[in-house]
Amino acid sequence: MSYLQNINSLYSDNLGGLIDLKVISKRDVLSIPDPVNGQVYGVITFKPGVTGFNTWKATLDTPNLQSRGQQTREGEKKDTRLRVVIPKDQPAIRAMLELATQDEFILLYTDGSGQQKLVGQLHAPMRFSFDHNTGSRFADGNFYEGVFYYEGPDNTFFYNGTAGTPPVGAAPAVVRFNGAVIGLLQPGEEFNITSNYSLTEYFTVS
Repeated sequence: MSYLQNINSLYSDNLGGLIDLKVISKRDVLSIPDPVNGQVYGVITFKPGVTGFNTWKATLDTPNLQSRGQQTREGEKKDTRLRVVIPKDQPAIRAMLELATQDEFILLYTDGSGQQKLVGQLHAPMRFSFDHNTGSRFADGNFYEGVFYYEGPDNTFFYNGTAGTPPVGAAPAVVRFNGAVIGLLQPGEEFNITSNYSLTEYFTVS
């Protein structure tokens, strides 16, 4: 069966721009569900003590994402840029942005039509750089021009899930094998068994 389908005329709004941008460091994310047909379903889990995404408010009408496809010997890659203008030069903001240039990120945004997209994966995170511009007139403003950037296999997907935090103060789960403790799982961690046997063939009930 062909992957091609009809593209019909648009009868609903097709608004541009980003109306909400959320940012989190890659090191604070425990797991992200694998994409399926260009969409990520399920819950994004965070490491214990992490409260979740941070919202970055930007100058109105400035946030935008561009993802350009390029053909290479290894297949198609994406050159992805998410640009944002942050108003007002402030010491705390400047210090945060300087640290951000040494970090890697996962982004979650909502576009003008209400679609949510996840930008970045644990194996393909976004990087960040910024410039500072005071303008030459009072009306120009005093702002930072930031850009999240990435180059490689596509790392931008529609998001149909929830971004949740692990329960605070939850007790660890005990993992046993034949009665012997083989591990402890902290809140938000997963235990995965990979086996050539089915569940009923692998386990016996005494």
